[in-house]
Amino acid sequence: MEMPGPDYKPPESPEEVLRRYEAGARYFGDMELADWPDFRGACLSGAIFDGSYMMDGDFRDADLRGASFRRAYIKCSDLRGADVRGATFVDAGLESTDFDGAKYDGTEFLGGHCYGVIGPGDGFPDYGVKTPGDGGGR
Repeated sequence: MEMPGPDYKPPESPEEVLRRYEAGARYFGDMELADWPDFRGACLSGAIFDGSYMMDGDFRDADLRGASFRRAYIKCSDLRGADVRGATFVDAGLESTDFDGAKYDGTEFLGGHCYGVIGPGDGFPDYGVKTPGDGGGR
């Protein structure tokens, strides 16, 4: 797992995240983004958003395969149609977040809390919390 150097500063805008990602960075931990950060259709596969706070994020149709959202807080965000296969939301807070139509096979939703989460369909746990025995996925 990529770890930040001593001079790391969290990105302050979605554009900065995308620029850094394109330049090869994958660690975007501890950032705070609100006011409709737009990642619609973006490729952020393998990105690390651990400990980040995102409100009103638009991740529709984004490629988030293998991304890490450990201890992140995601509120009022839209992940409809996103590819979150293999991503981890361990110990994350998900509130009023829409996963309708998302691809989530192999995604971990352990620990944390969920409130008002809309799942992508059959097999998605009622409260967005997937435990190892659930066997859900698409």
